[in-house]
Amino acid sequence: MTQPASLSDEELLLGYCETGDASLFSELVHRYERELYSYLRRYLGDAEMAEDAFQATFLVLARKAATVVPREFVANWLYGVAYRTAQKARVSRARANAVKGGYANVEFRLGEIEHLPVPDASVDVIVSNCVVNLSPEKDRVFREAYRVLKPGGRMLVSDLVLEQPLPKETRESIEAYVGCIAGASLRGDYLQFMRDAGFQEVEVVREGRYGADPVTSVQVRALKP
Repeated sequence: MTQPASLSDEELLLGYCETGDASLFSELVHRYERELYSYLRRYLGDAEMAEDAFQATFLVLARKAATVVPREFVANWLYGVAYRTAQKARVSRARANAVKGGYANVEFRLGEIEHLPVPDASVDVIVSNCVVNLSPEKDRVFREAYRVLKPGGRMLVSDLVLEQPLPKETRESIEAYVGCIAGASLRGDYLQFMRDAGFQEVEVVREGRYGADPVTSVQVRALKP
């Protein structure tokens, strides 16, 4: 009899969908629990919230296993669900903290960076800290930022960019992705995305090396004319 540990993610998921064999699902949990929990712990900064989000992620997988397509990308799917679950948790915590602190002049909205839940030309300033490089649609991210800014509005983005292409193994590493490395764009491409969206006066105002990879941490400001 084939042991679950010797099966691929695709085989585990397909087998679980077809038979409901709990040992196959347990192997998927075991395979990703350490990396996924570590990611949630770093993202949320709270062990209890991370545990809740971790459990919720695998409950979603148990309910929607048959909808995961393509099945060989289980890891990507899990991280996507974990990220959205963690986002909801952070927004809920932020809203609760605002009420607790009596802050009536702040508002927290849950949305996607490629589809901002904000009206056109309604924002004075956008500040972003190492978020854009997690999106595979950076051009769309900057078009959305341009859309919501008022004329004369400003954007300041802190992010990671590449000075040269990453090796294949790094580009395909889940750990490198959640560490904000694998999703980074080349410096020239990143800045051009801003210009193509319509921004002017695009300028790198600060930069520094980031680890041993060909990665640079930059702060970029831009203006909507």
